[in-house]
Amino acid sequence: MSNFHLVDNYNLQQGDKFAKVRPLFASLNQKFMEHGILTDEAMVPYFERHSCKQFIHGKPVRYGYKLWVGPSTIGYVYWVEPYQGSSTNIRKNYADLGVGAGVVLEHSDALRRKWPNETFHLVFDNFFTSLPLMVLLTEKNFFATGTARENRLQGVQFRDSKIMKRKKRASYDYNKNLRYKHNCSKMA
Repeated sequence: MSNFHLVDNYNLQQGDKFAKVRPLFASLNQKFMEHGILTDEAMVPYFERHSCKQFIHGKPVRYGYKLWVGPSTIGYVYWVEPYQGSSTNIRKNYADLGVGAGVVLEHSDALRRKWPNETFHLVFDNFFTSLPLMVLLTEKNFFATGTARENRLQGVQFRDSKIMKRKKRASYDYNKNLRYKHNCSKMA
């Protein structure tokens, strides 16, 4: 056997650029799943030609494949979804929330399929965080923590950042029980 095949090349799914290795990702997702709670992105270095190769300025690995990952708290990846532009495997009903929210919701669905009755606390950075995402996760019975960009707060009123910066370090402002603004090195 000179080549390792996961699927029949004559029956590839149209529009999926990772169709030849999709069964491998599905199998790994089933085996690696645990009660991990993080959602993030990762780059796999690759310098040859491929339509899914990404360039991200300012990252340690600038060229390669971008993966959406669910790492455990000690760094092992247990959920992975390769990024392939607009044809990334994210459900159409999540498309109106944006790519970041769609990735978090796909990750939460994978967790819910594996453990239907468990309670999870998801953590993600400012790329993924938005107010509609937090509302949806609450409706799906997930706890969530995320750093939000000020332009994604959609009408939530906090003290102005200029006022917060004049206050001493570790000052905070909150609005209801789910929203919080903290003055550290940057507003969070």
